[in-house]
Amino acid sequence: MTLKPMLHIHISPGNKKDGRCEYLLFEVKIRAIPAQMRMAYRGMHTMHFELRNLRHFVALINHRSFVLAAHSVNLSQPAFSRSIQALEHQVGCELVHREKKGLPPTQQGKVLLDYANEILRKSDELTFRIAAFNSNAQSVLNFGCGPVAAASIVPKAIAKLLQNHPHAKTRFVVDKWNELSLKLNRGEIDFFISNTLYFEDDKNHQIVPLAPRKWCLYAHAEHPVFKETPNRYNILKYPIGCTLGVRELLSSYLSEPDYIPSLLCENGYSIMDISLNSHTIGCSALLPMIEDNIKKRLLRVIEPSDFQGAQQDRNILNGIISLKGTMTTPLRQTFIQLLQDYDQVPH
Repeated sequence: MTLKPMLHIHISPGNKKDGRCEYLLFEVKIRAIPAQMRMAYRGMHTMHFELRNLRHFVALINHRSFVLAAHSVNLSQPAFSRSIQALEHQVGCELVHREKKGLPPTQQGKVLLDYANEILRKSDELTFRIAAFNSNAQSVLNFGCGPVAAASIVPKAIAKLLQNHPHAKTRFVVDKWNELSLKLNRGEIDFFISNTLYFEDDKNHQIVPLAPRKWCLYAHAEHPVFKETPNRYNILKYPIGCTLGVRELLSSYLSEPDYIPSLLCENGYSIMDISLNSHTIGCSALLPMIEDNIKKRLLRVIEPSDFQGAQQDRNILNGIISLKGTMTTPLRQTFIQLLQDYDQVPH
C-alpha cells in the first residue's frame, strides 16, 4: 500500500515591519500513518516557513549576489544573510553553492525555488483578493490578457485609469488564452482580453469586441524567400515560427489543417527576434515593434501571390471575454471603454 503524506496549510501572523505583516505560511504534518509505517517517517519534523524568508531566497536566486539581493529587499547584508541561514536551518541543508560563481542553487534549492515562487504568487493573489473584500469591491480590477494586449493597449488604459481613479486596485496576469480561460472559470480573474476565436459560439461566455488586428507573414529584409515570388510552396522551404492564436489561420492559408510550424510560441516579439536573426519566417499579429522594424527596413512583410482568402481571413478577432451573468462594475465599464478608445488609435 502506498501512502501519501498530507500537506496541511496553517497561516498565522508573524512580525509586522514597515507597515507590512509577514506570515508564517504553512507547516507540513504527516498524519494518519499506520503503526507499521511510522518507522519510515521517524525523524521527520514540522517545517515552518516565513514568507519573508522565501522572498529573500527568491531575490538571492534572481540577483545571484547577497549584496544586490539584500539591497533589492531593503535589508543590510548581515540581516539578509541571517534570513537565508535561517531558511537553510529550517530545511536542514544548504540552498546555494556559496563557493561557486553565480551562487547556483543546490538540488534542494531548486526544489524549494519552484515551491517558493508558487507560494509567493498565491500569497500575493490572496492578499489582493482579501483586500478587494475589505475595501470597496467596486474599485477593484482583476483580469488577464494575452502578450499582444499586454504590450499595447492594456498599459495605456491602466495608466489613464489610475490617473483618473488613483485609489483603484488593479491586478492583471499575462498568459495564453486557454490558461486565462481556466483562471476565469476558477474565479481567479473576472475577465480577460484575448483572441475570441474559441469563444464565439460558447453560450457560457460573453464578448465585448475590440478592433480586429491584422496578422502577417514576415522575414528579415535579406531573406532568400524574397529572391523569388513568394508563394505557399517556397514559403514552406523555410522554418516558420507562429503564435498560437494565428496557427489555425496559417493552417487554413496553407490548406493543411494539421500543420504544425517549426516554432509555436505565445509571444510574437520572441518570434520577431528569431526572424531577425535567422531564416525563420515569422507569423503573428502585426505588432507595433514589427511595424517599426518594417519601417526601418529590417523586416519585410511576405505577400504570397497565391493567397486566396478574403480580407477578413487576415484578421485576428480580439475581445474582452467574461462569464455570462457576472456583475459589471462602474470601474470595469470605465476600463473597458478605455481599452476600446486606445484600440481605435492607429498602432
